[in-house]
Amino acid sequence: MTKQKSISKILSNKELKKEILSGGGENALDMILDSPAPATLVQSFSEEDLYWLVQDIGPEDALPILSMASNEQWRYIVDLLVWDRDRLSIDSVHTWFRRLLSADAERFLNWGLREEPEVLYLYLYRSIEVRIKEEDETPSDFGDDFFTFDEVFYIRVRDERHQDFLKDFFGRLAKYNFELYQRILLNVGGVLPAGLE
Repeated sequence: MTKQKSISKILSNKELKKEILSGGGENALDMILDSPAPATLVQSFSEEDLYWLVQDIGPEDALPILSMASNEQWRYIVDLLVWDRDRLSIDSVHTWFRRLLSADAERFLNWGLREEPEVLYLYLYRSIEVRIKEEDETPSDFGDDFFTFDEVFYIRVRDERHQDFLKDFFGRLAKYNFELYQRILLNVGGVLPAGLE
């Protein structure tokens, strides 16, 4: 048994949290993952403490912790990191939505659409162009930069750095809830950015 494992087995939850927060990022990750109930431990951190813990570990390395975090912890992190004063930072939204999709895809789809719809719609409004195929159009009428999952809605990503994430997001959304996928694409054009921000 490693030293980290033995420590996490004998410390109380409160002591373990204190030890995790005072230690380095790599040790913190190991201590959480080796604890008897890692999800319970992660969700017992305050939103602010979890934010700093994720920063100490490194956001990409902290994906296992993000997958166990509560919706409230997700919201705190996203709200803190995606706004630049009163303006949405599209690159930050992209970065954090990509991370949360990687951490727990199905939960992210539910969370983003139910708890952060304004941020999601504003991000999509600024990130994609949606065209609906007319009866007299064929797929070849759309440029190579458009993609579709239903041959009705054709999507073009405005910033190619976001292409992989948005293709993955819409592909998963279409499989998860096809009606919701189509409704979102239909509504993206009707977003009023100033009202959402």
